[in-house]
Amino acid sequence: MTNMSNLPRKIAEEILSRVPVKCLRAVRLTCKKWNTLSKDMRFITKHVDRAKQEAAKKKEFMLIMMINFRVYLMHVNVHNNVGPCMRCEGKFTSLDELVDINRVFLSDGLLLSISKDCTKLMAWNPYSGKSRWIEFESSPDLMEIYMYALGYEKSNDSCNSYKILRFVENRSCFEYKIYDFNYDSWRVLDISLYDKIYKIAHHKRGVSLKGNTYWFGKSRYGSDVFLVCFDFTSESFGPPLSLPFEYSSASSVLSLSRVREEQLAVMLLRFGEFTMDIWITTRIEPSAVSWNSEVFLAVNLRQVPFNGIRFEGASFFIDEEESFVVVFDNNSIAYIVGVDGTIKKEYFKLSKRLCCPIACSYVPSLVL
Repeated sequence: MTNMSNLPRKIAEEILSRVPVKCLRAVRLTCKKWNTLSKDMRFITKHVDRAKQEAAKKKEFMLIMMINFRVYLMHVNVHNNVGPCMRCEGKFTSLDELVDINRVFLSDGLLLSISKDCTKLMAWNPYSGKSRWIEFESSPDLMEIYMYALGYEKSNDSCNSYKILRFVENRSCFEYKIYDFNYDSWRVLDISLYDKIYKIAHHKRGVSLKGNTYWFGKSRYGSDVFLVCFDFTSESFGPPLSLPFEYSSASSVLSLSRVREEQLAVMLLRFGEFTMDIWITTRIEPSAVSWNSEVFLAVNLRQVPFNGIRFEGASFFIDEEESFVVVFDNNSIAYIVGVDGTIKKEYFKLSKRLCCPIACSYVPSLVL
């Protein structure tokens, strides 16, 4: 019998490229030869392409989800009529499995993880297995209120330069620093408090799109709420960008997501009417935005008996072509909502939740 680890490289590469992502760690632990092969750029490219093709064939969509201080790869298939719409493909493993992850950010297939105690920072590509610990200095009193964003500086040679933004905005400290992967170092950005007419809410998570990061911002001199963008190429914040509706923080909840790698989507949940509306941009740039003239989804949530629904801080995933939205609340429940108003409720099939679920669409890449 032929030893599998001694197969010719071409045959081994073809066989292992068909292995599901959840089994890649086992492949790498089998032998040194397979570990080296699985991290080869040609193999990773083939594996990524095959994963995309299989997902498209099954009309499945991949999500990154953080549950129980770990990161999972989820598959969503709303056309599945015989079983759950969501299934766990596997847990992504990082360099140190003993470190609990409190927050995770995604840009172009690259993940930025912040440890539960906010003392460790790591960038990693779960598909290639490559990772990098990033050292930083900060005051212990400010650890938990630092905000982060991951993005890249666009380049004409298609080799993007990845960067991390870390900042804090409060009465005791106003600081912006950026980390450049190319130089493995931090530097202070020259941003003045008086240059920004808005502030970014600490509890609002940014969304990365086309290398930049977008948040909800609030005027420092009023109650206006809008979108704001940090441009990683110019290393600066853009002007306030308008929302497609009137917003009142006293009676509504906002959440931000992206549609593929092209547009942004914003969800508005009105407590008074108990309705949920989702709008999609037609154009989005650091200094300009335009919105579709028609709402993508408008649904009355009273039609379904929601018990203890908690959408504050919820995340959502949208598929424009298939006309559905998956909303994750803070009770470990996913709501699959169609533009026709149909709603299906599904519980996460994972371990006990110890932190709020964070979900975003995921497309494997070869960065880092």
